[in-house]
Amino acid sequence: MRLSTFTAREIRNRPGRAILTLLSIVIGVAAVVSVSMAVTTSRQAFHNMYQMVAGKATLIISSAGGGYFDEDVVEKVQGVPGITAAVPSIQSAGNVYFEKKEAGDKEADKKAKADDDHDAPVKTQMQILGIDLKLDKKVRDFDLASGKYFSDDDEGVLLDSNIAQSMKAQLGDPITILASVRGRRREYPLLGTVRPHEGGAVASGGVVFLSLPESQKLFGAKGKINFIHVVTAEHADLDQVEKALLAKLPADLKIDRAGLGSKQAEEAILPTEQGLQLGTALSFVLAVFIILNTFLMNVSERRRQLAILRAIGATRRQIIGLLLREGLIMGVLGTIFGIALGFVGAYFLTRAMEGLFQSKIPALIITPVPFVLGPLFGMGMSMIGTYFPARRAGLLSPLEGMGGTAKEDSQPVHWLTTLIGAVITLLGVLLLASCIFGLLPVTMAVTSSVALMIGMVLLVPSVLGPLSKAVYYLLKPILRIEGRLAHAQLLRRRTRTALTVGVLFIALAMGLGLGNTIVDNTRDIESWYKRTLSCDLVVRATMPSATGDAERMPQEFGAELLKIPGVLKIDPATYLSKVKLNYEKGGKTETTSFTIISREFNLSDQANLNLVNGDQV
Repeated sequence: MRLSTFTAREIRNRPGRAILTLLSIVIGVAAVVSVSMAVTTSRQAFHNMYQMVAGKATLIISSAGGGYFDEDVVEKVQGVPGITAAVPSIQSAGNVYFEKKEAGDKEADKKAKADDDHDAPVKTQMQILGIDLKLDKKVRDFDLASGKYFSDDDEGVLLDSNIAQSMKAQLGDPITILASVRGRRREYPLLGTVRPHEGGAVASGGVVFLSLPESQKLFGAKGKINFIHVVTAEHADLDQVEKALLAKLPADLKIDRAGLGSKQAEEAILPTEQGLQLGTALSFVLAVFIILNTFLMNVSERRRQLAILRAIGATRRQIIGLLLREGLIMGVLGTIFGIALGFVGAYFLTRAMEGLFQSKIPALIITPVPFVLGPLFGMGMSMIGTYFPARRAGLLSPLEGMGGTAKEDSQPVHWLTTLIGAVITLLGVLLLASCIFGLLPVTMAVTSSVALMIGMVLLVPSVLGPLSKAVYYLLKPILRIEGRLAHAQLLRRRTRTALTVGVLFIALAMGLGLGNTIVDNTRDIESWYKRTLSCDLVVRATMPSATGDAERMPQEFGAELLKIPGVLKIDPATYLSKVKLNYEKGGKTETTSFTIISREFNLSDQANLNLVNGDQV
């Protein structure tokens, strides 16, 4: 009889345990695959969107207050040495609405449409990009996928081909745009679809293209623009070009280096990515402990069977190989199911991130990374969780296997385990504290949190005796003799008990930690809102997702708000972001960026801010 027969028999006899082990691997692999694919898709979509907006530009000129300026400035920019192209544009966030209009009005068609989620109206936030096609080719490269380009007189829009496909929009369909600030709502036909010139697998992101004259009409900015993308010569000195530009530009304009968009994309997606990675890492650790605990139980209950195999001639190597093969089979099956489930999880994660960032994210990007990480995690979890029980089973003698409880189950914890646990715990605390105080990058927070969890789990066997005794005496009036027997059984199977406690500890810590983080962030936002804004409603321009500035609201808009019944007071505020300040430090001139908030404080007698020093204005 082959030893593999015992593996098949064990799975048939204990299907529940086999399914539990398999599910732990499936969940771990699915978490890795789904997070990897969702983060890759979202990150690439945002980067491509910024790239589509910024293009080949090396410098970007805009208003310091985020407003419009005369398009005549373009001529001044073009005359600066080292500049090969200056391309004007209007960029602003806007709300895009699209609803597929069906031919006819049969009740059956309406019901089918209502039941089909894919045909539901699309409402999303996109970048509205008004461009001059003749000049824009010097900055952005994209090819016409279908339809036609617009001319200066055309009232139509262009969409990325993948975005149009995900919206199920076809040529000629009406695309409605609600301007973010002045409330203008216009409907445009879809003239054509475009794709990135290099033909990447990902769309450029949520960008709607209009002709520059048409975008000026939409935003009420005749003869105005809010961005100039500057392309410099290949070997031009950017510092010298900036100085020359500053000498010619009006004082209320600023210059930024291109590439800021990629940095903003990183900053936008980093918190979400960190949370997903932490959940993935904890899922991996949790799966390892579940597999380890399950196989320890498996080995413990099969002691007599394994002892008989040893007695009739099976070697230690064969016993270890038998159990490792069981773990390998579980690992392979768990990896296959986990990768399939990971695709489903990645889809829902990208949709969730799409709602979080209010930006259309195209279809999933399929890269080799998930297919490499999935098997590595699946096989790794399985082999790590199986090796130690298999090694213990290989060391089991036939005589010992015929007896009762294994000696190592009731023996005191080895001092080396406690030392390793204490060192890992201390290291995790130090790393986490360093991340909190800014001594280490925040990306190390995931590693330090996982290390802290593992270290504390390794310390569980050392404190199991005192803690279990304390709980026993606390519950003794309720549990009585049953509690005494339960306490003795827990200490009799010390290793298994410690692993079970470890699994529960990690699961509870992960749930409570994420829950507290959400609650704390919500409370911080509420506290900041009450202390800083002191109002019931906030009206603002739509936050752009591909630029660092929001469009300024017209001053007369406040008077319109006061006419609304129930509105008692308004408190106008202006946010000026990325304002540069030069200062002397150590004999050197340094530059920093900050945000200016200008308010009238009409809603309260004083500013609800903490005054650190100085006098309140």
